[in-house]
Amino acid sequence: MKKVIFLIVACFPFIMKGTEIQSLPTDTIIRVANKHIQVKESDERLKVKVFEVVEEEDTVYNEQVFEGIYKNGTSRERRFHNSFTITLPKWRQRVSDPHWSGFGMGFANLTDGSLRMNSGEGIDVKSGKSFQFNWNLYDHAFQISRLGWAVVTGLGFRWDVYRFDGNVRLQEIEGITRVLPAPQGIYYSTSRLKMTRLTIPLLLEWQRDLRHHKPFFISAGIVGGAKIYSNSVIKYRDDRGHKQKDVLGKDLNLRPVTMDILAQVGYRSLGVYAMYSPISLFEKNKGPKVCPVSIGVMWYFF
Repeated sequence: MKKVIFLIVACFPFIMKGTEIQSLPTDTIIRVANKHIQVKESDERLKVKVFEVVEEEDTVYNEQVFEGIYKNGTSRERRFHNSFTITLPKWRQRVSDPHWSGFGMGFANLTDGSLRMNSGEGIDVKSGKSFQFNWNLYDHAFQISRLGWAVVTGLGFRWDVYRFDGNVRLQEIEGITRVLPAPQGIYYSTSRLKMTRLTIPLLLEWQRDLRHHKPFFISAGIVGGAKIYSNSVIKYRDDRGHKQKDVLGKDLNLRPVTMDILAQVGYRSLGVYAMYSPISLFEKNKGPKVCPVSIGVMWYFF
């Protein structure tokens, strides 16, 4: 019981938040849930009594379950037929389920450095037909705060598919990737750029439990990418009406290493994200000055 009394004293600031305390000249009564703790102190001794509120039909009374007397370094304790426990508030919030691994899909586009679409570089992206797919396989959280903060990293793959409007194509000529119009009399039914990347995030995540369910979360940081594969493809009908498919290039001076800024928010296993790269998609002076941007939804795996 000494440990219980010590716990009451040590946790007194926490108990005060959810209890009612009545103070008399020599007595203190602490009410915790259905327990009443009575402390009497004099010059020579400290006396602690614990009562439990019992309800039987229309009768409510206090039943004593413990008594302890502490005097001059000695103690005398007496337990009755019942026992009691005190549940302390949960003050430690852990990030047990980081939000990276999972599957996501969104819309992809290209902008200039001011987030303006179709910036005059000759690329007009079909927003409704350009997509981004994320398949994130692994994540891990490093707890950095008792208030629900963690650093999250992991591993994943991303596919970006940009479909172009305006009857143009991307093609590398003399080491420079250019936006070129279709030859006279040719109409491209499909003109697209596709890329596959390996992705590694470094995110700062905050979680908050809501009603004992999976947490509400906010996450932001950077995502590094390494290009694995890319190509530029056009589809059209030739002058005889036959379907043709041409692969115009597999390198196109795309940056081998990229960096994106990612922001996420969600609840339980669902979230929405927005991503923007401040770095041009193509290498400097080797292609159009355009930056990727995307928004989408994620389904996270735990």
